[in-house]
Amino acid sequence: YLLSGMVWPAVVVGCGLWLPGGRDAFAGRPAAAVLVTYISQLVLIMLGGGGFNEEPGWRGFALPRLQRTAGPLKGSLVLGLLWGLWHLSLYVYTPNYNGAGAGFAGIAPMFLAFMVCTTALSFVFTWLYNTVAGSVFFLAFAHASFNAGTMWAPATRTYDLAVFGLAVIAAAAVLIGTRGRLGWKAGRTDTGGTAAT
Repeated sequence: YLLSGMVWPAVVVGCGLWLPGGRDAFAGRPAAAVLVTYISQLVLIMLGGGGFNEEPGWRGFALPRLQRTAGPLKGSLVLGLLWGLWHLSLYVYTPNYNGAGAGFAGIAPMFLAFMVCTTALSFVFTWLYNTVAGSVFFLAFAHASFNAGTMWAPATRTYDLAVFGLAVIAAAAVLIGTRGRLGWKAGRTDTGGTAAT
């Protein structure tokens, strides 16, 4: 919880502090006010913006089945791509979503970068899932804390690409640190059956 609730969003916020306007959100605000705002955002997002409205499906239903049949690496890859594609309508119908701009030329490169991000985060979230014995509550919390951390920085393409890069670095660290096992133990049966090795 310390990693997902404090370290993870702090690093996400840190990506934006060096950008023009990145410190404006904190200007003249006492630490207590920042903390209360962050916790409020975390709760709201957890309830309806990337926490419990997504994670019961992604990590509660799909991941255990994908890991059992395809293993943690392939399962995370497939889930990350599906997770990214699920957000396509936001890029198409929400103006300037994640700094994408408008039109095919604006949306396509940022959506592809977002797909890389969700795929990278999928490996990180699979590791978290396997480490906390499949707790969907914890994954909803981790997902929401990541999203809440991004609320503090300027909504620019540069910032979004920096956060996407952070996700890739985190995935690489998890993949190297676990030697590609992502915390998966042979024989694990989250939804019955035997685990892929």
